[in-house]
Amino acid sequence: MIRVMHLIVGLDTGGAEMNLYRLVKTMDRTRFENSVVSMLTPGPVCRAIEECGVPVFSLHLTRGIPNPLAIINLARLMHKWKPDLLQTWMYHADLLGGVTAKILGGPPVVWNIRNSDATLSPRPMTLTVARYCARLSSWLPTKIVSCSNAGRDFHLKIGYDRSKMNVIFNGYDCDFYRPDPTAADRLKSELGIIANGKLVVHVGRYHPLKDHSGLLAAARLVRDTEHDVYFVLCGDGVTWQNGALVADIDRLGLRDCVFLLGRRSDVNLILAAALVAVSSSYSEGFPNAVAEAMACGTICVATDVGDTRFIVGNSGIVVPPYRPEELAAGVKKALSSVSVPSPRERIVSQFSMQSTVENYETLYTEIMASAGSE
Repeated sequence: MIRVMHLIVGLDTGGAEMNLYRLVKTMDRTRFENSVVSMLTPGPVCRAIEECGVPVFSLHLTRGIPNPLAIINLARLMHKWKPDLLQTWMYHADLLGGVTAKILGGPPVVWNIRNSDATLSPRPMTLTVARYCARLSSWLPTKIVSCSNAGRDFHLKIGYDRSKMNVIFNGYDCDFYRPDPTAADRLKSELGIIANGKLVVHVGRYHPLKDHSGLLAAARLVRDTEHDVYFVLCGDGVTWQNGALVADIDRLGLRDCVFLLGRRSDVNLILAAALVAVSSSYSEGFPNAVAEAMACGTICVATDVGDTRFIVGNSGIVVPPYRPEELAAGVKKALSSVSVPSPRERIVSQFSMQSTVENYETLYTEIMASAGSE
């Protein structure tokens, strides 16, 4: 049995957090035992992980406030739980986990990179920590996992150790994310949208990198000619209490066709209800919302960032970031029943959760075998 402790910054509903959840839920429990440590007070994904029977601990740190006790507290947890391997997720966890494990004299550490370009982060400290990790990448981790080719290439450019780099793509539960012919009618009924209304969905938390302003600018251009199109937005912070978001909606005159749903537990059904799913981000690693929408059989119109073009292939439409007019043109084209190969088949064949889990399990097994032979 290999005991794997996962250290992650927080457990809100972001891409890294959800991929961690899917990983620990699916791994072979006859060969691997998992635990999770959140640096911040755990968010909503904590409960889902615990319901899988995986223990969750917290260092209860405060975002933006360095705390030297973090090393001591993590060391205590590691001493108590005795992991064979430490898997860290995102830069701050990579740094903290790598330093703590080195002080303790083990266990092996695997870093996990989720970002495709740290220079685009709205937090200057993110790039600073990434560059610091680059300097230490030949010393602290045993292996480094990037979730995207774009992320691998960027981090190699800033100095990450090439010999330790691996790419393991995100995987998706295609039994959960699947087509549902009744979803559109149910969502329209819930929201009071006319029966022949066309639904365009955007799933993503409110964050500068997601470019909600550009999305709404594109929505305005679409509505200028397509009066039966409605835009359904969901994710953390995507609510009518978000003053900046609502100001954009009102400035563009979109109140009659935009719906803000906030965080939803039925994102799979919302994606299945859409004729088109949109990703307007100007930075992504391996965008989950795009792949999840495709698994639901929905055509995606997405900006060309991270590994988006690789994910979409010829099963959707890819446009440049920062170009609302091209995003709008892509949405109009997709709404016109453009013929594309099955988006779902591409995800099922190339990005299944089982394939991703097997790659992680193989990596962990090889690391432990190598450690045992030293």
